[in-house]
Amino acid sequence: MSTLELAYRSFLRVDRQPDLLKHIDEQMHSWLRRKKWDGKGLVPGEIATVADGVTGVVIRESHPDGSQGVRFVFDQDQGKGRWLTQVTAYRQQRHDTGWIWVDLSTDQRQRQVRTPALVKNLVGVLDARDGIGPLTDEPVIVRQGGVEELLERVQDPQRRGLLFIAGSTPDLSLEEWRTHVGKILAQTAGLAAGYVLDPLATKRFAELAGDDYRAVPWTIRTYHPGVDLDDPDDGRRHRFLGTDTIIEGSTDSLANLLGHRAKMLSLEVPIDEAAMRVHRRFRDTYDDIVFDTLVAAPTRELDDTGKPDTIKKAAPSVLSPAETDTITPPTPTPVDETVPDHTPTVSAAQADILSALGEVMQQVLGRETWGREEVIELGNHADAHLRLDTSAARQRLHEVADQRDKRDAELADLRTQLEEALLEAAVAEESRALVEQEARHLRGELAKAGNPDTVWQPPEDPRDRIPTGFSDILRWFKHLPHVEFTGDDSATEDIDRVDDTGKFAITCWEQLCALDDYARAKLEGKISCGVKGYLEETPGGYRTTGPKKHASNESNTTRTTPKFAKPRTLPVPVEVDPAEEVLMAAHFRIGKRGMYSPRMHYYDDVDGTGKVYVGYIGKHFDNTMT
Repeated sequence: MSTLELAYRSFLRVDRQPDLLKHIDEQMHSWLRRKKWDGKGLVPGEIATVADGVTGVVIRESHPDGSQGVRFVFDQDQGKGRWLTQVTAYRQQRHDTGWIWVDLSTDQRQRQVRTPALVKNLVGVLDARDGIGPLTDEPVIVRQGGVEELLERVQDPQRRGLLFIAGSTPDLSLEEWRTHVGKILAQTAGLAAGYVLDPLATKRFAELAGDDYRAVPWTIRTYHPGVDLDDPDDGRRHRFLGTDTIIEGSTDSLANLLGHRAKMLSLEVPIDEAAMRVHRRFRDTYDDIVFDTLVAAPTRELDDTGKPDTIKKAAPSVLSPAETDTITPPTPTPVDETVPDHTPTVSAAQADILSALGEVMQQVLGRETWGREEVIELGNHADAHLRLDTSAARQRLHEVADQRDKRDAELADLRTQLEEALLEAAVAEESRALVEQEARHLRGELAKAGNPDTVWQPPEDPRDRIPTGFSDILRWFKHLPHVEFTGDDSATEDIDRVDDTGKFAITCWEQLCALDDYARAKLEGKISCGVKGYLEETPGGYRTTGPKKHASNESNTTRTTPKFAKPRTLPVPVEVDPAEEVLMAAHFRIGKRGMYSPRMHYYDDVDGTGKVYVGYIGKHFDNTMT
């Protein structure tokens, strides 16, 4: 049998759809009719032939709380490659929520898989969504008043698919632009959401999202999941389809390009654990159905001449005396009550069989003489052993499937880490190039001054050491005379559980050293600005760090909402504030690994006590988007 690989996946969420499974049944049977497949023979728990070269299985489950699920599986091999279509729907009664999951696997590795018509139909008839945002079969026009809601969808941590946004100006018809964008996004139905901003909404979106995340007019920008507006470097991940490309390129080619991107991401992003539990139940049930069909192989019986005669399906139950006929064996020994003295004449073939059976009796039951009851006992032994073997094989099949799911999850995590590493490498390379330009300029200035051979030797400084983890940083605060840590050591040390490479620790130490030199520069009268201004224009001879990883404040909602403001209200000495705590809204982004984004929150009191107080180093606090 050919090896199948997952080629397409769509995962849709739905709310308040009490007839979800009814809709799925209707759509599946409509889909079967369009393909001219016969779905009348589909019976839950059995494999049915729905067309030449096509089998189908439907599996249903229901629970005492009213939750229900269904899975359809169609295995197609009609001479054009093998295709496995799997459609699963589940509705949770308690929360009135549900989801639809469509997988398409094939052995045709080089073939471009287009969005199935079934998925387009499901999106058209159901109020499907991805995270908090709806999924539609056409791009949605967004006016100025809807920009804030759209921005929430862009940042939605539950979003797993791409989000496409096209900007505009008053120069062209908005409806014509939306139609053209719709053609380019045709292959993303059920995988991504598309939006077209009107001119005022385009300006408003740029104001709120910032230059690194704005949607440029007459372009289509792709926003991946995990958007972090506080991290300008993250903007590199979200690519543009430029105006020239849109004008000069083939619409079909562009549609295939964006469709491919949406499909690849959908294959890579893990399914949440609640849905995976449902999937594993359906998967194991399907495997059992297929397994039982395979092991229930036909067996051949012998006719009176000892030749194969009729073919029967292997009996699933234990043998019993009432169900079994006995061939009485010949014997050269004296007749006893087990072997009657009126033994009929048997053929040579039958004699060979009986002789072999006698050997088996001796080996298995230890019987030299045997009869009907012993044959039945032997059959029971064989049946029990067969059941034991099939049970072990079934269990092993489930274990292998679980291992594959685990491997897929680990692979997805590694892929995420690789993407983040590549992004950081790109940022580091840009920084390196700028530093090299600066060094080249300074060497030129030295040459002009008549000192081309001057070599700079760095002074010994304990701050130049590279930390191996956050435990080092906690010990090294003593080397930062203008920075004081007032936070919880355990929250900081917990970062090392995730940061197994030490990358976060190196970045954080660089930021702390920059804060220390900021305070020194201000106390020495070199600057009069705050941290933001210092990082943007650092005086010569003072340490700095990337200004794009710094945020001077939190959003107004975060600062004024008690449940968000309270965790950010952190300890300071009484000489800083009589309450011995202040709101530390200013912070540094240390890094990112998947959904884990550690932060360092601080309070600048250089104008007061001459120090910067760091009240927290740890995982990202909750905000409106988490």
